[in-house]
Amino acid sequence: MKNIVFKVLLINLLSVFLYTDDVFSQVKKIPTTADTLNNLTKEFISTYNNFSKTLDKESVLKYMDKSVSALLTNTNISKNVLKFKSDYKGFEDYLDKLKEATQRGIILGYRLTGIIRTYVNGDMGVVTYTADYDIHRQKKMWAKGTETVTLAFKRQKEEWKIIHYTTATIEDHKFVGECYCEYAELPNNSFETNTMIPAGKGYEEKKSKVSFEEVNEGDVRIRKVRVDDKVYRWELSSELFTDVAPQTATTVSSGTSGLSIQSLGKSRTKQEVLEKVILHYFQENCQEIKSKKLAKK
Repeated sequence: MKNIVFKVLLINLLSVFLYTDDVFSQVKKIPTTADTLNNLTKEFISTYNNFSKTLDKESVLKYMDKSVSALLTNTNISKNVLKFKSDYKGFEDYLDKLKEATQRGIILGYRLTGIIRTYVNGDMGVVTYTADYDIHRQKKMWAKGTETVTLAFKRQKEEWKIIHYTTATIEDHKFVGECYCEYAELPNNSFETNTMIPAGKGYEEKKSKVSFEEVNEGDVRIRKVRVDDKVYRWELSSELFTDVAPQTATTVSSGTSGLSIQSLGKSRTKQEVLEKVILHYFQENCQEIKSKKLAKK
């Protein structure tokens, strides 16, 4: 009888030991230290920085919880501040655009410069870090700046996931350089354009409509070119001017209005006109422009 009781006790003890050992082995798999969150943050940054090489969206998204939320603040070189919210879908869409930009030769570099603070409390953790970014196209610098980011992590089973993040991005330098414009002909003597320009930590695709029209001003037939709300004048002599009727000087004052008229040179084809007006329209970003005509819409 004693032997039977002893065997039962031994089996129970072994069961408890094996269960406890299994629990501890599972706990060991769960990150619980500041160092672990720091390493996870570094891994995330490295994966994000390598995205232009891998183009693997899932490798970056795996760090995000499906319910992630975000608050982003961007300050450009002109000190204009843009604030907006985002979520998982917003970050996924951003990666899609970054992939398209990469395939067109625009490369984002992103480097950790320091971890400011890490805090862990149970299944919650927060990491704040700083990073530098730069944007290149065909080895030419477009923009660069700094970013301060706070990541809020939550432990879910055996993993930590980012459930919220805030970013404060400050553009330090903007390099006016080459921009790229794709355009497609529309009905009614107009074109739809999509111009890629540097803007903060990434790039912007600016869509515009360029329309050509002929109008009568008194007895004179003139050609006007509109880019959204801006008007250019295309003379029959092929000379292209900004805004209003030209005079003899290349740039002249229009009196007390403070406006000026600028010659953009001669353009003999609509494609040449389109390139020049787009270049002028985005002159704060573009010094040169390359264009590509797409199929008619």
